[in-house]
This record gives sequence, C-alpha cells and structure tokens, in this order.
Amino acid sequence: MKNQYLLRLLFLLLSLAGLGSQLPLQAQTIRYVKPTATGTGSGESWPNASSDLQAMIDASGSGQQVWVAAGTYKPTSTTARTISFSMKDGVAIYGGFEGTETQLSQRPSVNPVSGNPSSSTLSGDIGTLGDASDNSYHVISNLTGLTTTAVLDGFVITGGNANGGDNNEGGGAYNRLCSPSFRNCLLQGNSATRGGGAMYNSVSSPVLTNCVLQSNTAPDGGAMFNNGRLSGIANPVLTNCVLRNNTSVSNGGAMYNDGSNSGQSSPVLTNCVLQGNSATGLGGAMYNIGANNGQSSPVLTNCSLQNNTVSFHGERCTTMDGLVAYRFRC
Repeated sequence: MKNQYLLRLLFLLLSLAGLGSQLPLQAQTIRYVKPTATGTGSGESWPNASSDLQAMIDASGSGQQVWVAAGTYKPTSTTARTISFSMKDGVAIYGGFEGTETQLSQRPSVNPVSGNPSSSTLSGDIGTLGDASDNSYHVISNLTGLTTTAVLDGFVITGGNANGGDNNEGGGAYNRLCSPSFRNCLLQGNSATRGGGAMYNSVSSPVLTNCVLQSNTAPDGGAMFNNGRLSGIANPVLTNCVLRNNTSVSNGGAMYNDGSNSGQSSPVLTNCVLQGNSATGLGGAMYNIGANNGQSSPVLTNCSLQNNTVSFHGERCTTMDGLVAYRFRC
C-alpha cells in the first residue's frame, strides 16, 4: 500500500509539472508598457501596464520580451540630456501594439519600408518641445557587449541631438562594442555634430532589417557612421533598408565607413535603397576610407543608388585609400 501511495504521489507530481510546462509563457516572459501606467503599473499585463520602458527592459531576463503600446516614450522625465534608453542582451523589445494583443502575430503591421511605420515612438525631445538644443544626446545608447539577441523591433526613433562634448556622435542610436538587432525601425530627424546623425557604430556591427533612416544630419555620415579605425571592426549588416534624404556637411551623405589605421569597416547591404542623400564634400551616398593598412570593403548586392548629390564630386561612392567591392543595381 505504501508503495502504491508513493507511485500515485509521484504520478501526480509529474502530471503537475507537465501541466506547468504547457501553461502559456506570456505571463512569465512578457512585460507590458503604455504611455500612462494602468492598474497596478507592475507591467505584468496590459491592464497593469507600466509607463517606465527602461525599468521593464532592465527587469527582463534572457529570452523575455517587452511589448510597447502606441505612444511617445522619452528616456527621462527630466532635462538630463545624457540619459538614454539602453537595450539588453537576450531581450526583445517590440513596439506598435494597440494594447490588447495576446499574441505577437496580432500586432498591427509594422514595416516603415512599405509605408507602415510604428505607432510607438522613442523621442529625445525631453526639454522644450520642438527645440532640439535641449534634446537627448542619444535616444538609444548601447555601451555594453550586446549581441544580436538584443532586439528592438517596431519603433520610430527621433529627436536625438548629439551636440555636446564627447556626446557628438549617434543622435538616434549610439552603439559601442556591441552588435544589437534593429528591425522595422524608422530613424528620422536625428542629428550629430561629428558623425552618424541617425546611428554611430563604434567598433560595432549591428544588424538592421526593414529599417528606414531618413532626414538625419551630421558632418560625416548623415545617417550612419561605421567606425572601425585603429584595429577595430565595424561591419553592420543592412537588409531591405532605405537610407534617404540624409545630409552631410562633409563626407558621406548617407553612410561613412572608416576602416583606417589597420581597422576594418565593411558593411554588407542587401536589397537596400540609398536615395536623395547629399554631401558637401565627397560621397553623396557613401564615403569609404581604409588608409594606413586599413580596409573599407562595403558589399552592396541588389541595391539601388538614386539621386544622391555632392557639391564636390563622387555622386555615388567615394573611396580614399581603401579596397572596395561593389555589386549594386543603379
């Protein structure tokens, strides 16, 4: 009898364990964010959504997700320009929700390349509205060794103004020594006083898919600056992306790739469009430099370069002392 009791108890425990493994993972792995907190504000469900996006990111572990409803989110409620959003390794952050979904597949279509930008905006306009002089230096700042498991999917990133001291690169997103993933994001209206108005990649190789970088400005790399110089590597991968109407007052209207001084900056672009970008100096679409034993070998496959202009020369791409390989469709 005792053995039968133990067997029944073991069977019951195993059954309960199996049932637990079949329970929906949503409540265990997803945190919810709205512009205004609801219910308890714990972030455990849409009815109890948090309004603190960064807190929900920080509270999430590897394999977990953060769902963000339509609205505008800022890195801080103060005027501290150095505060930014930061991604986290293993955490996927999804925007563009209506705030009632129970499955990711129920999220409204988000793809800025096809004309459907997200309804969730990450904004650096933290001070006087419409006055860029007091905006966040970086809307997003990733300074740790993030991998591609750090995902930002479905956001508009705007209003970053990197114009202060050492904070003069990457108004929209600043990546240092990391390679996060950006999907279905629109980066527009960002600026920097040195390089990479929308995104600056310092020894970083992020992966961008279905992203649009438009109407950003910087002296070098109006949209993106990839810095692999001084023995570094900066090889971002862009697929199905559009870089348009970006402006450089020096070189690289859309993109500046620096692999000089034994470095490497060789981005890979597939099915991308570089259109309507302009530079005052060189490379209306792209500027590449691999001087002093460096390498800049961007590979463009099935890409379209249209109506990019310069005041000096080099309508499409300009290379200075670098090895360049192109495969593109004009």
